[in-house]
Amino acid sequence: MDRFKQGGAYHKDYAIDPKTGRVRGHAEDNEHGAFHHINNKKKRWKKVLINILGK
Repeated sequence: MDRFKQGGAYHKDYAIDPKTGRVRGHAEDNEHGAFHHINNKKKRWKKVLINILGK
């Protein structure tokens, strides 16, 4: 939250749980848990989600 207050936040979710094959911390009902992804949010922008596909 401190980074967001300074103007934005950037978060990458790359770690895959070997038991589920999904991004760690993303339940089955969370659709973007199926892919590695990056979240980017600026104070005056909408949140941008970038799914990373492929190997």
